[in-house]
Amino acid sequence: MSVTRRTALAPLSAALLAAQHHLAQIPSPQTPRRLSFFTPEEYKLVERLAELILPADEHSPGATEAGVAAYIDLVLSYSPPARRKGFREGLAALAGSPAEALAAAEKQPGTPAGLLLVELKKLTLIGYYTSEIGLRRELGYQGNAALASFPGCPHAAGAHR
Repeated sequence: MSVTRRTALAPLSAALLAAQHHLAQIPSPQTPRRLSFFTPEEYKLVERLAELILPADEHSPGATEAGVAAYIDLVLSYSPPARRKGFREGLAALAGSPAEALAAAEKQPGTPAGLLLVELKKLTLIGYYTSEIGLRRELGYQGNAALASFPGCPHAAGAHR
């Protein structure tokens, strides 16, 4: 019996159908996910704080739409106990604080609130710029591609913003 294209591709077809089924089961970013670390109240606070750090404007949709709080929840759920404890202590210190207290806490990074803000800024930026919104829409990342040449930067020296 000779091997035809149809018989050679049959196993691949079954594998592709199985992969498609599994991909359909993956929740989309809009699908609410179960919290792994935060309480619902903590999650809302982190979501508000992340949006203060990276607010929505005419240029970008902001941290809330990018799902930054969900990213932080996931990161902390896999973090060492000391990091999780420090994050919770910082949230407790910030809960109900006015915006002026947030600015003052950031200038004192030795306090639980100050340490939290430093950590929260880092996690917000990483979460935003690794999200679909930050990476693809804002930065314009198109994915890995094989380039035939490397033309270099098209801007004149010193012309970058």
